Amino acid sequence: MIFDDQTKRYISDSFLIAVYLDETYPDTPQLVPHGTYALHVAFLAHFSSFVNGNVATLIIPTFLSILNPVSSAFVQENYFSSAPIPTPSEEKWKKLEKEVFAKVVAWYKSPDDLFFNGTDKPGFADVQLVASFQWMKALWGADSDEWKRVQGWHGGKWAKSDAAMSRFY
Repeated sequence: MIFDDQTKRYISDSFLIAVYLDETYPDTPQLVPHGTYALHVAFLAHFSSFVNGNVATLIIPTFLSILNPVSSAFVQENYFSSAPIPTPSEEKWKKLEKEVFAKVVAWYKSPDDLFFNGTDKPGFADVQLVASFQWMKALWGADSDEWKRVQGWHGGKWAKSDAAMSRFY
């Protein structure tokens, strides 16, 4: 959520914030350039349900292990009371690489593009993607085998994409 002092408006939801900032401040770098709104909406719809759900199956055990006991118990009780906590497996790792992120690569104009829109400037889709990578890196650790594994997928595409975005965070 943000509050814009200039317009006295509150805006919530990261995508709506990006659209608002692009429209309100058109002379700044645009995350959802004119003519790409529908493309970004489609990306986000597929990415959120498709990627994050599959990533979560590998991250949840680590996530629960770093929470304090009260928070961990709350998450387990409220989100996993009727289903077992997912456990990482080689099968889930392969699915994430070969089915999930391979499809994301196919959404790019060229597999060599660093940014989703095929230009030298990132868009909102890239922000979402790098946020997922930062989530993985923060939970597993930058030197972890898990993070190194993800970075090596698809010819190192995700390491290159993450590095290209690093100048913005």
